[in-house]
Amino acid sequence: MPSATETLYGKKKTMHFHGRAVAAPCLLVVLAFVGAASHAQSAETERMTPLLLAVDDAPMLFLASDGPHASRLRVGIDQHLQRRCPIQKLEVLGDGAVLETLDTAAIARRLQSAGQRESIAALPKSTNALLFLNVTLAEDTQIPHELSHRVDILASDAPPGQQNISESGATGHGRPPACC
Repeated sequence: MPSATETLYGKKKTMHFHGRAVAAPCLLVVLAFVGAASHAQSAETERMTPLLLAVDDAPMLFLASDGPHASRLRVGIDQHLQRRCPIQKLEVLGDGAVLETLDTAAIARRLQSAGQRESIAALPKSTNALLFLNVTLAEDTQIPHELSHRVDILASDAPPGQQNISESGATGHGRPPACC
């Protein structure tokens, strides 16, 4: 059985010293460029955040009994901080314009830790929670094509100057009213 350095013809095939001297630096240069390019791309697109937002189901607009259009949605919030984290403000946006703003008191009535039925005023440490929203549009408001939300939190264990965090997320495209 021929060794790893022998070919089918029985001759040894090895790279001479000069070939290694050229190949090794070329390989290092290529790896350096690939590493720098991938680092630059990831630095532009990634941003660390202690808060992850998600909406499981796209909101569906419906005609409320009193006339204006309304939508119900559930915002999932994963909080990855080591301390309790109050939500200071939540804005629901329709095509970029603010449709509704909730303050800390309104949020405390609608925020629940996952699996719990009692409302909470702040996100416990390292947890996930659900924020239940009922958005009502004024009669003269156009039905938005896209709904999104913006959440402002106070992260007391974040570094100084980075404690006020604002996260945004799209909730899906608005649908025409179900009953109209």
